[in-house]
Amino acid sequence: MKMTDLAQQELACAIVHDAVRKYIATRRERIDPFVDRHFTLVGSLALHRKPSAGISCGLRLTFFSRARHSR
Repeated sequence: MKMTDLAQQELACAIVHDAVRKYIATRRERIDPFVDRHFTLVGSLALHRKPSAGISCGLRLTFFSRARHSR
């Protein structure tokens, strides 16, 4: 038995809507672990550890280079 064009369109829409619902559900499942990993004290320190090290290293280099030139 052959499906009508309307039945094929309805089936295609149902498949797409189901896929979108499943995709959104999997994304929502990832929110809590992401928040726990990045927005806790430990997560925040880990996230900012490398940029802070680079900034403090840059400040030290600037301080030492100025100290040498002022002699």
